[in-house]
Amino acid sequence: MKKYLRFTFIAIFSAGFIYSVITFVIYYGEATSAEARIDELRFTMMEEWDEEQNEIVTVATKTPAQEDTDENNETEPTEPTKPEEQVFEIRQRFRHLHKKNNDLVGWIKIPGTNIDYPVMQNKDDHLFYDRVNFDLERDEIGLPYLDIRCEIAPKNQIQIIFGHNIRRRGLIFNNLTLYENKEFWEENQLIIYDTLYERATYQIFAAIVYDARGIRKNDFQFHRYTHFSTTRTFDTTEHNFEVYRNEIFDRALYDTKINFEITDHLLILATCEYSTSNSRFVLFSKKIE
Repeated sequence: MKKYLRFTFIAIFSAGFIYSVITFVIYYGEATSAEARIDELRFTMMEEWDEEQNEIVTVATKTPAQEDTDENNETEPTEPTKPEEQVFEIRQRFRHLHKKNNDLVGWIKIPGTNIDYPVMQNKDDHLFYDRVNFDLERDEIGLPYLDIRCEIAPKNQIQIIFGHNIRRRGLIFNNLTLYENKEFWEENQLIIYDTLYERATYQIFAAIVYDARGIRKNDFQFHRYTHFSTTRTFDTTEHNFEVYRNEIFDRALYDTKINFEITDHLLILATCEYSTSNSRFVLFSKKIE
């Protein structure tokens, strides 16, 4: 019996060890392949960068001007014409990649970290790029993706981007957790967030750890709002804004002494955090240029 139990234990342990090794090798291989694919995307972006000011691709057209049908150029009073439709033009640097995958909405880069990735958005499935790469292949690494409620044309007031925390290789949004350290924030406060249509710089003003366990409807949720305007759907009152802002600063890991107002444009980045079973590490930043 003892010999049998010993054999069983060794067999189970060996099987578990072999499974772990195989899983690690597969995971490592997938991560390496993902890095190579993303490097190709970065190279393409660099190639297009120098030509950005020389060429644009129009993706929306103005409303045609009203024609003058009177040969004598004398017109009768008419109703006021409707305002022209807003024009959005894809910037040169995104033209090639957007043709390959029109779910591309922008690019995010945080100097001082290895965060330098395309930002995706699938309007049919919020979590689509959680496990899919730029070439639409199954990929456990995924890509950063914009909240499905957010728009970039025109851009809504609050942009919310999610991404995996790939700890073994420091990929996707793993480096967000470097901002647990105030000294790191002091040296690396800026985020470059380009969309298809504009380039913007944001300054980080708060880092929090958000525990999503047992969250109820009226509890604080960092991703609740995509704008603070009182003229839009899902609007918020000034009182609610103050509550939201206070919740952020009460939870902040350290005091940056940077405030934000109801008129500011925000960028929120979120990734997994492993101190609890369902927590997130979240960076808040505001647009400065």
